[in-house]
Amino acid sequence: MKIVNAFRRSFSVFSAAYSQLWQLRVLVWTSLVMLVSLVAYTALFSPQTSAFAFTKMQCVDSFILLPSHQAVSSETKSKVTYKNNVLIAGYPVVSRSVCYDFQSAPAENEPIHTKHALFGFGALAKRVNFSPSTYPKLNTGDIPNTISTAEPLKFGLTTPDSFFDYIIQANQLSAPCVSSGTDIACEVKSLGLEHSKKYEISVTQIFKNTVVGTVANIQAVTANPVILKSDTIPSGSIIYDKPQQIIISSDTALQNVENVTLTSKIGEESAKQVLVTTKLDGQKIVISFTEPLPRQAELSLTIGSALSPDGGTLVAPFTAVYKTSGGPRVAGVNIRDRAVSLNQKVVLSLDQALSPGQNVATLYGIKTNGVAVPTLVTVNGKTVTITPQSNFAPCTVLQIWAAEGAVNVHGVSGGSAWTFNSRSTCANVFSIGTSVKGRSIIAYKFGSGAETVLFTGNLHGNESNTKRLLDSWIDELEGNPGRIPAGKSIVVIPLTNPDGYAAGTRTNASNVDLNRNFAANNWKSTVKMPSGETLATGGGVTALSEPESQALANYVSALGPGLVMSYHSMGNVVVANDAGNSWNLTKTYSAKSGYGAENGATIGNFFDYDTTGAFEDWLHDKKGIAAILVELATRENSEFSRNKNAMWQVVADF
Repeated sequence: MKIVNAFRRSFSVFSAAYSQLWQLRVLVWTSLVMLVSLVAYTALFSPQTSAFAFTKMQCVDSFILLPSHQAVSSETKSKVTYKNNVLIAGYPVVSRSVCYDFQSAPAENEPIHTKHALFGFGALAKRVNFSPSTYPKLNTGDIPNTISTAEPLKFGLTTPDSFFDYIIQANQLSAPCVSSGTDIACEVKSLGLEHSKKYEISVTQIFKNTVVGTVANIQAVTANPVILKSDTIPSGSIIYDKPQQIIISSDTALQNVENVTLTSKIGEESAKQVLVTTKLDGQKIVISFTEPLPRQAELSLTIGSALSPDGGTLVAPFTAVYKTSGGPRVAGVNIRDRAVSLNQKVVLSLDQALSPGQNVATLYGIKTNGVAVPTLVTVNGKTVTITPQSNFAPCTVLQIWAAEGAVNVHGVSGGSAWTFNSRSTCANVFSIGTSVKGRSIIAYKFGSGAETVLFTGNLHGNESNTKRLLDSWIDELEGNPGRIPAGKSIVVIPLTNPDGYAAGTRTNASNVDLNRNFAANNWKSTVKMPSGETLATGGGVTALSEPESQALANYVSALGPGLVMSYHSMGNVVVANDAGNSWNLTKTYSAKSGYGAENGATIGNFFDYDTTGAFEDWLHDKKGIAAILVELATRENSEFSRNKNAMWQVVADF
């Protein structure tokens, strides 16, 4: 019994203790549930305030219950994204962060209130707010007084900002800016700013393509341009030596150059890149060649950009062009392609000096009709003189030559081979007499045929265009000796009144009109001049009283030409003297030249002054020689191109 009673007492104590323990567990669990509920409610529904960061997406660590069932409202329109979700069976139960993509800029220094209402019930709303924020500003101390026209304009911001966009405006144009943290760089090049000019510049804050406001107004002057020039080797130069670098000078110090290229082009080949290295040395750009420059090439150097410390840039890419030489080349020769004197020394001008010690006799010489001529070759600087050891034969084809192997003083060779074709004079040059003052009257004879046509000019000293015409005719004959018909000769006397030509007067030094001094049937001493003046002894004291007319008459008498062409100015007409076939030839000449045609019977009505004692009339009256008077249209122009074909035609037809 004692044992039973003891057991009962123990069970009773145990039961009381167990009951007390159960009550404690209930209390603990109840407290725990209440605590968890309080924490959950606080986490899920208590208001939350965060600082506004100027980023594209504002994300806040915040628990949101059943995010798929939240109704969001805010004074500032935004797109909301829930992240870091807790999932049960793939369904989001709680999100641990919420992100806002604002669609409009919040008001400056005003709070932003947002509300997340579960199922739209306000009692189950979580409020997430942002504290008031001041917009980022530009640090005014970063604004320069002088800006570049091409380099980005850089500023500092008071607050890191990836929320707003920025643009720069000037010159009625705008350009974007790029921000990174507290740095902002505005693209300036597209604003089209000119160097050394003052501009009003503004920087504007943008959000979602909407202007928020202007954050800076600047008055700035653009930097002076960088001006470059090719210093050691001027642009356009021919490079005869073997340089290792080219130095380009700037008008200011430089801190950077870019896009430096050097290309070479030889003949019709495509341009090739020349390897170079570039170094800045204060106001100089030193461009060194990593390989020898190609010879006989066209070089083109380009510097794409250069920047000075104050932001100055190039107005346009700098370019310089050069050529590299080969060996010494012939740059000029003292003879023409015709009418070379029979004892002419040939002088060559080289583009560069020869290296001493070369055998110049093997480098330069003359051939006649393909055969080498014995010569003496001497060199003085850039001048080579080739002296023939005997006279050339008349009308001989000459070839002046230079060999390929010439070397300059820098050891450069190549490209020196050269030839020049010419001809020794074909004319037999002689004097038919002298003037009153002793000046020679020179004749030029071409061809060796028995039939001769004589051309005369400048019988009146003030008709100098007739001399120029016949000078051109002599040059034409020198250039085309093979065109002279077989069996014929041509004699040209371009200046028959040298004293009048020198004085610019119609008459000779004795004041006699030579074309009134010939012994024609109508000769007379006193004549009426074209000016209307009556000139006593204007036709000479006697016929052929003047040495010039005597010389011409004597030469014609000895020569016995088949045709005489006499040139004067200015009547724009061709006149036959009616001897021989002069009229037919006159009509031919008229047709080829476009001048009018007259004959001896009508010419008296053409001129309103005396034409007595004329050369052409003397040829008719005393010699029976056909003659054509050609009156040019003006006193100024030689009119050779108008007369050339007609002159060749009468030579062929007389």
